[in-house]
Amino acid sequence: MPKQTNSQKVIFAILTIVVIYAVYDLALAPTKTKVVPPKVETGNEQEIKELVFATAAKLKQTTTPAKYDYLIGRAEARWGKNPFIERVKYNNWVFSRAAAGAAKKPQFVYSGFLELWGKKIAIINNMEYNINESLENEGYILRQIFPDKIIIEDKANKHRFEVSLQE
Repeated sequence: MPKQTNSQKVIFAILTIVVIYAVYDLALAPTKTKVVPPKVETGNEQEIKELVFATAAKLKQTTTPAKYDYLIGRAEARWGKNPFIERVKYNNWVFSRAAAGAAKKPQFVYSGFLELWGKKIAIINNMEYNINESLENEGYILRQIFPDKIIIEDKANKHRFEVSLQE
């Protein structure tokens, strides 16, 4: 068995003390007071049944306002579209719009800037990127990040262009 460090010895000693106390408390310690369960009086079962049926009848008589019926119906109905846009579909849509346009370069949407502990992060097309990281659209690299713009380089022809922050 390897030699134990001081911290391991202390932890083992504390654990031993806790186990010994638990055994004493649960098995050996005399109880000072006896716990007596409370007496439950059984009432008239007929009265309880009447109360339940009266409450159920009262609930059936009450109606919810029309606006709540509408909201509950809408919440339970099947949704036509998924309200949460998927990242891949969004990127395909953005790049297909860029390809349909006259410009050769794809459309980049610079929507956010974050600087933590000296590390700059840019949010481009809803994705987070660091400096010198390849973009999801192959063939492009993020070269510089500024609070108001980014500089992207096309790998093929080494052409650099700026994209301004969109608010």
